[in-house]
Amino acid sequence: MHRYILIVLLFLSSIPLLLSEEIVSLDILFEKYECNEEEFELINPDFSSNSDFKKFKTIITEKCMEGVNFAHKYTIVTWGCGTNCQYTVLVDRTNGKIYDGITSTYGVNFRIDSQLIVVNDATNISESSTPIDTTRYYVINEGVLEEIIP
Repeated sequence: MHRYILIVLLFLSSIPLLLSEEIVSLDILFEKYECNEEEFELINPDFSSNSDFKKFKTIITEKCMEGVNFAHKYTIVTWGCGTNCQYTVLVDRTNGKIYDGITSTYGVNFRIDSQLIVVNDATNISESSTPIDTTRYYVINEGVLEEIIP
């Protein structure tokens, strides 16, 4: 019985260590998919490019006013779509095109200087949560999210 308790305690004490390793490996992944900054005039969202998102015009327009936040040319916009549900779209700020996005349970992680998007980032999941979705990794390629296995 004591051996079982010791094993459980050792496992629980290693969780913060596992999470810190996840953060380090994410830093390496973000760096692997770094992209260069381009100079261009910011174009407002073009809702005719994807009419499905006209009903989200306010949130998309407001977030785009903050500038680019992903891969030096996109604005990522996220909103809630229910309990444990977020929807994310990408706006190409060089032409205003709105690309279909992704649905997540625990949000997305991204950087302005990288083409990598992490969906359901394990670092966003609390210890008391039971993950109902897995972590997925995507790289943006001309508006298309291509899933990768790191």
